[in-house]
Amino acid sequence: MKEDDSMKKTFLLSRILLLVVTVMLSSGAAIASTAFCDETLTGPGAEVAAVISLMGAVGANHIDKNDPPVFIAHGTSDNVAPYMMVKSMVQQLEKVNAEYSFYPVAGVAHRLQTILDTEFDGKTVRDHSLGFCFEAMKLGELIKELR
Repeated sequence: MKEDDSMKKTFLLSRILLLVVTVMLSSGAAIASTAFCDETLTGPGAEVAAVISLMGAVGANHIDKNDPPVFIAHGTSDNVAPYMMVKSMVQQLEKVNAEYSFYPVAGVAHRLQTILDTEFDGKTVRDHSLGFCFEAMKLGELIKELR
């Protein structure tokens, strides 16, 4: 392998490692939202490529157009992290024209496994979230460049 190819692959792999996906579960959503909304917490040269919100919500006042894409899956019967908080989050994402995907799981409470196993358009929420991360991190493009 040529030295240039090796350096290119090293650079691309470094870029993959620097891209971060913030996953928010339940009450961790409030903590994680601080990290993804405050670039000083992600470290120099790092970027948050996507936010995955499962059973949690980011305060709507923290959301703006410059935030990374957000994937949201939440039970409509959740009384631990109320669904109305998530609806407020989605309304703010729409208001600022931010990129997001929303999967409201009808009749489900605060149950991660049930939410992840629920199907939308023939795929589980789990599969949709992985595809969302793959796309947000542009891994397909990076893999092509590595070949």
